[in-house]
Amino acid sequence: MKPVIFGLSGPALTDDERAFFREAEPLGYILFKRNCVDPAQMRALTDDLRALHGRDDLPITIDQEGGRVARMQPPVWPAFPTGAAFDALYERAPISAIEAVRANGQALAHILREAGVNVDLAPMLDVRIPDGTPAIGDRAFGAEPMRVAALGRAMLDGLNRGGVAGVIKHMPGHGRALVDSHLELPRVRATAEELEADLLPFQRLHQAPIGMTAHIVFDAWDPELPATLSPKVIGEIIRGRIGFDGLLLTDDIDMKALSGTAGEKAERALAAGCDVVLDCWARMPEMVEIAGRIPDAPAVCLDRLARAMGSVSEAEDVPLAELLAKRMRCWGCARLKPLDGWGCLTETDAGSGIPPPPTPPPRRRGLSGSGIAAHPTAPYDRAMDGGEDILKIDVEGWEGPLDLLLALARTQKVDLRQISILDLVEQYLAYVHAARALRLELAADYLVMAAWLAYLKSALLLPRNPAETPSPEELALRLQLRLERLSAMREAGARLVARDRVGRDVFPRGAPEGLRVARQAKWEVEIYDLIAAYGRISARTRPVMHVVAHRDVMTLEAALARLSHQLGTRIDWSAIESFLPEGASDLYRRSALASSFVAALELARQGRLEIRQEAPFAPLYLKAIP
Repeated sequence: MKPVIFGLSGPALTDDERAFFREAEPLGYILFKRNCVDPAQMRALTDDLRALHGRDDLPITIDQEGGRVARMQPPVWPAFPTGAAFDALYERAPISAIEAVRANGQALAHILREAGVNVDLAPMLDVRIPDGTPAIGDRAFGAEPMRVAALGRAMLDGLNRGGVAGVIKHMPGHGRALVDSHLELPRVRATAEELEADLLPFQRLHQAPIGMTAHIVFDAWDPELPATLSPKVIGEIIRGRIGFDGLLLTDDIDMKALSGTAGEKAERALAAGCDVVLDCWARMPEMVEIAGRIPDAPAVCLDRLARAMGSVSEAEDVPLAELLAKRMRCWGCARLKPLDGWGCLTETDAGSGIPPPPTPPPRRRGLSGSGIAAHPTAPYDRAMDGGEDILKIDVEGWEGPLDLLLALARTQKVDLRQISILDLVEQYLAYVHAARALRLELAADYLVMAAWLAYLKSALLLPRNPAETPSPEELALRLQLRLERLSAMREAGARLVARDRVGRDVFPRGAPEGLRVARQAKWEVEIYDLIAAYGRISARTRPVMHVVAHRDVMTLEAALARLSHQLGTRIDWSAIESFLPEGASDLYRRSALASSFVAALELARQGRLEIRQEAPFAPLYLKAIP
């Protein structure tokens, strides 16, 4: 088996590809948009690849992150959000964001598994920086390392629950690159201390089964070679500092960041410490060169491959619609809508599970001016105006979302004297009773809102004692402090979720043992197929003996003896052709001429004859020396 993952040229194997792949025996394959037409076609293609090699656990990979990096695209498959969408959700509700990512990963695994794909090249754990290359951009889970680690772990968990292996990338970090490694070689000049933040997500998830390198030069570690080709970066940083011991893939070896032929780059990557070379473009000359230059996969590579494929759990039987609905509820719980540019839905993208941007809301009753809209200013311009997860109240003087009522009450744009607190409490209790499936944090937020409304109305109805009742400015400061504390508690909770867990990531008695899935293939074939297979194997391994047919020629020894004998009978110059045997075949005379010429040179060296030639290519004459 060759430690390489090859791409395919189209939606089905060509005859040339089939013959080459059968002989080269690559470790796995990668699919792109050109290979993805519909679920039935993809399943036929992946089944064909597994039948070609007789390996049920053959790694068939795809780059299906979400957003702009998606090979399986609408309208055939659902659209999936980018990392930036989950980053924004995390900013509002960290726990909801982690649940949304986990559901998103399991939904991704669902469509991949149906198509026969068992490895997804996600999640991306690169930490985004403000001026970084757009090649990372909205694909990243954020600019804070612990947040990236928490969301990345949730993605790995979701993929694993769906029966698909995830791949952490791009080690040791692509976020600081200022140029696109697809087009040129990035160089990161950050210090080793600054790069600690880039390593943190990979260190947290170092027990992932599969990882991928970055084609980037890090001056702090190896100023000469990109990480993919650097023994120092792979050995000391990826295997050492990060602690990654899984199957290590290169990024696409054909990227312009690396120089040399495909075979040369593949050789250098494996020599540096990568386990597997990734070649995506399905160019037959390059694939032939790579297969011819790299050795067979060593035992350590095969062991890591077995551990990686054996770590995938049996897929949970959860319908895709339920997973997408769960992901949508997480956005609804945070009262946040996905924004354009995050790879989310438009009105035509039905079925992906992310709520589309809301339509402009109607005017509200009880406002002091007829021109006030339902989304007044910045903190509330992202509030959702609908959906089953939103608490909408209908009391005298108001009809609409509770959070908007509170916002308008604080700015004195609604008459609280017309609001019935009793009706408000009854509708809140009915909402919580009907929404038991929602997260507790959502119900708690609405409870705080309802309590503040009740307090504000009481301030209007009861006389105010300046010595005991705080001023509105002081109340605003207290509320701001409490909100900051709530945000800090949510952030701390998310950090706890991102930490290693005993029994899952760390173990009391040493390294994780992991689970291995023993797969046994059962073959059903006819006797003809067995004989034909035996014949093909025998033909490849049978030694071949080459026999040269006998040819009648004059040897050099015979020519020396004949020429020495005949020179004694000649007195004058004689042409060399006159010394040849008469009546012989043309082939024998030609060999006799060549042997006689060499014999004449030998006799001339010994001083027994002279050789004369009038001009180049003119006849040769011989004469014995007395």
